[in-house]
Amino acid sequence: HSQPVRNCNKTSIKTMASSYASHQPQKKAKGGNEPWRSNDRHYCALCNAWMGSDRQSILLHENGKKHREAVEQDLKRRRDDKAKKEKEKKDLESVFAKVNAAAGVSAGGVCEPAVSNNFGTAKPWEYLARQNNQVTQAAQAVKP
Repeated sequence: HSQPVRNCNKTSIKTMASSYASHQPQKKAKGGNEPWRSNDRHYCALCNAWMGSDRQSILLHENGKKHREAVEQDLKRRRDDKAKKEKEKKDLESVFAKVNAAAGVSAGGVCEPAVSNNFGTAKPWEYLARQNNQVTQAAQAVKP
């Protein structure tokens, strides 16, 4: 038997209890009293922001001013990009139509005989000679 502790106040009991607890190995509770917590986070790529993965946090973010402005800006950027691509495609098709018209190719891809007789008769030396003559004439016109 141990002797009873006399003149013991509350502070010494707490100290004894804490020293006893510090010597005991800590055990992790498996599903005991701890509430379940998810470590998952939700990422909003438009806003570059992280938030809790619970529905309330996501809805709060999506209804916020910053997110709504980011969505509008992203939709505007996408519309502008689409319009720009369509314009470039239309311009490219018009250039091809002009090239094909100059080469004498019809819409079906067949050469028209009246225009295609001159196709491929270029003489590069004559073209260079004409360019040189134009350059020398321009140079002479500039000299006083």
